[in-house]
Amino acid sequence: MTWPYLSLVLYRDYGLSASLIGAIFFMTSASGILFGMLGSYYSDIIGRERALIISLVLSVAGFSVMAGTTEVIGFVIAMALISLGRACTESFSESYDRRLC
Repeated sequence: MTWPYLSLVLYRDYGLSASLIGAIFFMTSASGILFGMLGSYYSDIIGRERALIISLVLSVAGFSVMAGTTEVIGFVIAMALISLGRACTESFSESYDRRLC
């Protein structure tokens, strides 16, 4: 939900090109997907509940960084944390729900 607004901020306030903004969005999405798959493996080791808590903490940290940053690199780090937390939360919660049924 925040990405359309973030793209406007990066374009208007920081003067980034549309291609660079798209590349940033792609990199953060791809890293979230890759680490989400690795996180699913490690969630089996540390437990689903702990893994869900860690992924939610990552999302909170990402939004906190986004709220307080004024540099482009801060936005990139925040977006990566948010993507990682979201990908992990979705994969952990789906497999966690199946175990409850």
